[in-house]
Amino acid sequence: MTDPQKRPPDLPDFRLPPLNEVVVGVQFAAPQGYQQIRAGEVWGVFKDEYPQVQEHQALAPAFETFGLPFQHSSLMPQFGIVTGGVHDRFWFLKPEGDELLQFQQDRLLHNWRKVGGVENNYPRFEAMRDGFCRELFKLQEYFSSLVPQSLMINQCEISYINHIPFDRADERGFSYWLSFLSFGQKSPDDFTVNFREVVRGPDGRPIG
Repeated sequence: MTDPQKRPPDLPDFRLPPLNEVVVGVQFAAPQGYQQIRAGEVWGVFKDEYPQVQEHQALAPAFETFGLPFQHSSLMPQFGIVTGGVHDRFWFLKPEGDELLQFQQDRLLHNWRKVGGVENNYPRFEAMRDGFCRELFKLQEYFSSLVPQSLMINQCEISYINHIPFDRADERGFSYWLSFLSFGQKSPDDFTVNFREVVRGPDGRPIG
C-alpha cells in the first residue's frame, strides 16, 4: 500500500494495481460540421503523440438508465435504424502500443494496456484523468474551429479490466466452474461475467 494520506482511508491503493487495461472516455452528441472525410484532420491533432492509426468498426451508442430493472442485452432483441453514413472508429496509437485513443464522430476514449511485462506499470487514475482532459480539450478546440460549439457530453465511462488466466491443462474446463449451468456434451471455450451496481448520491438518487 502507498501513503494512506493521499486517499480516503476506506479506499485501497496498490503500488502495482492488478490491471490489464483501463479505459476513460466520453460520448457526446455528433458535432456540427464534422464528417468522416475529416478524420485525418482529427488524427493530425494527436499525431505527434500517437503516430500510428488503425480503422475499426464503430461502437454503438450507449446510454445508461437508472432505476429500471436491468435486462441483459444478450437476451433482448437488438434493432436499430441508421440514417446517413455509418462512421468508423479510429485508433490512434503510441509506438509502444500501451496507450491509444479511440475516436469516432460521437466518442473519445483513452486506453492504457498492459504490455511488455511488469515494467509497463499502470500510470494511475489521476494521471490518466489529467491526460484525457487535455486530449478532450484539444478535440473541443478542433470541433470549435469547424463551427463555434461546445461538446455536448451525454455519457462518461471508466472501465477497469483484469484478465484472470485459465490453465488450459486443467481437464475440468470451464464447465466445472459453471457447474450451475448445463452445457450438455460440450464445454464453452470462454465466458464473460459482468457485475453491475447502481451508485447513489448522498440524497439516495442514482448517479452512476
